Amino acid sequence: MTSGNRHALILAGGLGTRLWPRSRYGRPKQFLRLDCEDSLLELTVNRIRPLFKAERTWIVTRPSQKQDVLEMFPEIRPGNVLVEPCAKGTGAAIAWAGLAIEAREPGAVVSVFPSDHLIKDEERFRQILRAGMVRAKTHKEIVVFGIRPSRPETEFGYIEAGEDCELVMKEPCHRVLAFHEKPDRERAQDYVSSGRFFWNSGIFTFHVQSLARYLRQLVPSMWLQLQRLIKAFCADKRHESLPRIYSLLPSESIDKILLEKMAGMATGDHHSNACGLAMFPCDFEWYDLGIWETHYSLMEKDMHGNALDGLVVAIGCENSLLSSREGTLVAAVGLNGMTVVAEGDAVLVCPRDRLEEVREIVNRIRQKRLKKYL
Repeated sequence: MTSGNRHALILAGGLGTRLWPRSRYGRPKQFLRLDCEDSLLELTVNRIRPLFKAERTWIVTRPSQKQDVLEMFPEIRPGNVLVEPCAKGTGAAIAWAGLAIEAREPGAVVSVFPSDHLIKDEERFRQILRAGMVRAKTHKEIVVFGIRPSRPETEFGYIEAGEDCELVMKEPCHRVLAFHEKPDRERAQDYVSSGRFFWNSGIFTFHVQSLARYLRQLVPSMWLQLQRLIKAFCADKRHESLPRIYSLLPSESIDKILLEKMAGMATGDHHSNACGLAMFPCDFEWYDLGIWETHYSLMEKDMHGNALDGLVVAIGCENSLLSSREGTLVAAVGLNGMTVVAEGDAVLVCPRDRLEEVREIVNRIRQKRLKKYL
C-alpha cells in the first residue's frame, strides 16, 4: 500500500474528565505537558509522522482549541483541522471525519489515534500498525488493536479474540468475537486470567468505503444524517446546516454505535468472517494517560508504595498517589490505597479502586452549575 492511500485521524476533542482536576475544559488533557516538554497531542503526532504525510494528517477538535492546534502544527493544512460543531462521542467524530476525508481523496485508508496515549517502543508500534493498514485495505475490514492486559483494569473496555487469521507482514491477527464494556474488578480478573481478552486501545484502521458500508447496513438512521452532513460540509455550509445536522448524530462511542454490532453479526459462527473485524495483538508498552491509575503505575514509589508528586508531605501512608503541582500543600496521614490530587482551585480525594467514578464526580459538578471548577 502506498503512503498516498493512508491518512491519520487524531482525536483531540475530549475533555479528559477521568483526569480531573488536572484536565479542565480550558486545558484538556491532550494539551497538557504531563511529564515531558511535549504535550500529549504533540507526542501523538510525532509518533505517527514516519507513516503519514502532513497533508494526510487530520485532527478533530473543539472550536475553542482550533487555533491552538493550528499554532502547534503549522505544517498541517488548516482544512485538515476539523472542528466538531458540538460535543459528541467518538462515533460521530470518526464517521464524519472519515467520510470527509473520503470526499477529498476517494479510496482512503484511515487510522484513528486517541491523543492521550504513551507508547514506549514506537518503532514496534508502527510495525504492527503497518500490518493493520495492509489488512484493512486488502480484506476491506475494520482492524482494531488490542493490548495484552497487565492488570485487571476496570477503566478499559476489552476485546475478546477469536480464531487466528493469516499472518500479515509476519504479524498475527485474530477474528473479533465481542467487545465488552468496562467490567467490575472480578470480571476484569477473569478476563486477564483467560488470555483471550485484550484491552481496547481505541486505535484502529479502516478502509472508508468499508466503514460506510457497515454504517449504511447497521446504523441506517445515522447513515442518512451523515449523508446530509457531508453534503453540507462539501458545500461549505459549515455555519448554516452543519451544526444542526451534527447535533442529530448519536453521542455514543464508535464501539457502541458500530463495532459491537459488527461483532454480533458473527455470533454463533466463530469461523465466519462476515463481521468484517480483525484484531492485532500488541506487545509494545502502552499506557492510557487519561486515567490516574496509569500515572500511579508509571511513577516512582517510595518504600511504602506511595507515588508522591510535587508539594506533598505524607506520614504513615501506603500504596497511594499524592500530587500537588500548583502551590497547595497536600499533607496526608494514614492513607492506604488513596488518590489525592490538588490542582489549582480543586482537590480530588478518591480510593484508587474507585477511580472509574471520577467521571461521575465531574457530572455532579456540572449539575451543580459549578462551571468554574470544570
